[in-house]
Amino acid sequence: MKGKLRSLLERESGLNEPCSCGTCDICILFGSGATKTTNRSSVLIFRDCHLTSNNTERFKTDKNQFFEIKSENIIDRVKGTAQHPRQIERVAPSIEFDTEIIFNEYEEDNKAELLKKLKHTFELLSNDYLGGSGTRGYGKVDVSSIIQKIEELSSQ
Repeated sequence: MKGKLRSLLERESGLNEPCSCGTCDICILFGSGATKTTNRSSVLIFRDCHLTSNNTERFKTDKNQFFEIKSENIIDRVKGTAQHPRQIERVAPSIEFDTEIIFNEYEEDNKAELLKKLKHTFELLSNDYLGGSGTRGYGKVDVSSIIQKIEELSSQ
């Protein structure tokens, strides 16, 4: 998720490669990596996403409700026939995951601006997707609860 969020911001900013200036909001939020001139650590720490406790219990009793089969194919536009039919197994849309994102606050950073940028980044993700094949309907995620939490932090 962290890489996707960074990528969305860089793409929106017109960058064709990862920024490593060490001073912009992208580098402050996500880190600049080791370069000859800077080595800015990320203010964000992303933990792994795990099934919610409710979904963990459901998974123990019926694993089948967690996955769905999606049929795909390529249409031959000249003949109007399907080619290469295949079935793809994916996580069902109703499955929920928990994650933890830690925002480390440093004195020299503008917390309000960084939270505003982070909220915007999650809004970008809500209109995009995680993982591959997003243009075919995969990877749509609901991050509204994360956006709400950022709004709460912003008002403190």
